[in-house]
Amino acid sequence: KITMISFIVLALGSIWITVNIFFLPFYPWTEGLYRPWLLLQGLLPYKDHLWNRGMADLSLLAAVYKFIGVSPLSYQLVIFVLLLVTGFVLYGYIRRMSQPLALMAYGVYTILLFPLFSNAEIEEILVGLFALCAFFSLW
Repeated sequence: KITMISFIVLALGSIWITVNIFFLPFYPWTEGLYRPWLLLQGLLPYKDHLWNRGMADLSLLAAVYKFIGVSPLSYQLVIFVLLLVTGFVLYGYIRRMSQPLALMAYGVYTILLFPLFSNAEIEEILVGLFALCAFFSLW
């Protein structure tokens, strides 16, 4: 059950994320643009080009780019969706324990999100989402 206050807090947080992603200066992660493009061209990391991390972030971006194209706007959309999903997961898990605590946690998340993660690299966001889900699943 979502109350009016919950709806307002979630809406304002979502608007704040939208403003920070689409209306303020946003610097797409350049490797998040050209490395998935290399995958779409059939080139493989570790074999055809140097890559020193796992493939989850590149594979996710390549799958999205296959449908909507490779562009900075596509990258912004992916980051936007991941940040919203992370916020709603945070709210959803904590709401099981306490509605006021969930609202406060979501508010703090949206307020501190951009000063802490202004570079918006997808692997950091994916690690944060995984850590959040793992923590609350174990808790």
